Amino acid sequence: NLEVLSSVRPDLVIAIRRYTEKDGDQIEAIAPLLALDLITVEDSLRAVELAGQALGKPAKAEALNDRFLEHVQSLAQRNHGKPMGTVALLTSGSETPFVYYDHFLPTALLERLGFDNVGGKPPNPESGIPLGYRISLEALLKLNPDTILLLPTSRQRAFTMNPIWPYLKAVSTGQVYEMPHYWKEGAGPIARERILDDIQRLLLAPDSGT
Repeated sequence: NLEVLSSVRPDLVIAIRRYTEKDGDQIEAIAPLLALDLITVEDSLRAVELAGQALGKPAKAEALNDRFLEHVQSLAQRNHGKPMGTVALLTSGSETPFVYYDHFLPTALLERLGFDNVGGKPPNPESGIPLGYRISLEALLKLNPDTILLLPTSRQRAFTMNPIWPYLKAVSTGQVYEMPHYWKEGAGPIARERILDDIQRLLLAPDSGT
């Protein structure tokens, strides 16, 4: 609500570009606007860097990025050479699920940790849009991922009522997990760390050295 935004008189507005692009001029009339692309891992690193500069804390932003990359590298090295399997990240409350491409931050992190995202590569990697595509249960059964991760939805997932659903490998082996809301917009410095923690807790074998 732009009226509410104006009433709090912010010194700076940090926003997700794809949600605020049409209102950019109105927002800039209220306060300086830092509109960020927040889709990929690279977007996340750039956004934290830019936010740090805008808030006068570039060193803190750099430290957050360094810690995150070290966390990713540590998990990747720990699981190097281990068979991680295939994974699908799904959303939608309709009869046809939406599966995410490799460039979306959570799936990109899964790929960096050795998983194979069945959603595949995006057709327009430069723009980052679309984030994925609708996939029939028949097509998903052909890909038959080892693990299925479900993003939150406000409606019952109709596709899970499809007679094909129980025949998916991930369903029959109990490898279907509901992920928290921050998986949808996980580019912030806290959310992306929590996504890594979730992957480690649910999908990675315990570190034998601990």
